[in-house]
Amino acid sequence: MRYVANVDVVGLAIALVALVVALAALQRAKRVARRPDTGASGPSRHGGSGRPVAETEDPIEPPAWLNARSAKAPPAEGVHFELRSLGDSQYRLRNFGTDPAYAVKFRAHRLGKNASYDEFPAGSSDEFELVPKQDAERNVVEITWHERRNHSDQIHHKLLRVPPR
Repeated sequence: MRYVANVDVVGLAIALVALVVALAALQRAKRVARRPDTGASGPSRHGGSGRPVAETEDPIEPPAWLNARSAKAPPAEGVHFELRSLGDSQYRLRNFGTDPAYAVKFRAHRLGKNASYDEFPAGSSDEFELVPKQDAERNVVEITWHERRNHSDQIHHKLLRVPPR
């Protein structure tokens, strides 16, 4: 009988450990779901949405502003560039942030395209013809800009991968 009792105790101990691990994983998932997306560059004035999760939102379900069928996502604070494929070899560079960018340089040396702008207002976009190479390492666009009109701030820099057609 003693052996059976020890097996029951070991089984109970394993079940308790499994329960603790499951609870820890659930708590971590909730914490990650509540954390705002900060993008690849981490929290900064010109990266990620920085939008906190409202207390009324379910932390497991994605917030309504992430749903593609709902209204557009709120603009990112500061300057935030994205590059999207329009089909064929056409691409659109867009500043979907809340602030304009100044002295913007668009460099796609390996793809044969460069452009400069005195000002790139928030919400504006420009289209380019880019022909991506087979080597994905070469399909990179470099964007530099200032956030101040007089260029007294440091130069901001972002590398964007050219999305597939």
